Amino acid sequence: CDFDLSLDVNGDCEVSLPDLVLTAENWLLLPETTIRIQENEPGFVFVDGTIDSNNAGFTGTGFANTFNQAGAYIEWRVGAPRAGSYDLQWRYANGVTTDRSGTVTVNGTPQVSGVNFSGTGTWTTWELSSKVTVQLQEGSNLIRLVGEVSGHGLANIGWMEVTGLAPQGVSH
Repeated sequence: CDFDLSLDVNGDCEVSLPDLVLTAENWLLLPETTIRIQENEPGFVFVDGTIDSNNAGFTGTGFANTFNQAGAYIEWRVGAPRAGSYDLQWRYANGVTTDRSGTVTVNGTPQVSGVNFSGTGTWTTWELSSKVTVQLQEGSNLIRLVGEVSGHGLANIGWMEVTGLAPQGVSH
């Protein structure tokens, strides 16, 4: 069994196993989990555009459809019990042949650029993006996905998944 044990100058002890963290201050086991945040649910903050439901295949009540311009964005708020690495992934539809890409910012700081949303053939064909890894701080984090392609904005976004140490969607 692999594990790490650390003790800091304040006497706080932490034991880390591959997917669990046990801390002396709260003695909680926090598993690595995945949450899915859809539009109009806790964690969804804003779309620089509209929430639409005209293209079949979406889940929830619709999908986020940004304005067709570079700089258009979608925002989510995610709580993290501890600072660290978290993976993000999106379900999307991009009915044009032009790939659409975005930059991920966390708390106003760009962390990942060139997140690709390739053409899916139709607006009713939904695919998963590649996963990207970002650093979240302990507490509330504002995640923004910003369109990079002039005249196109982002693909239609059905949901965002966050995987890491017990993330939570935070109501705004």
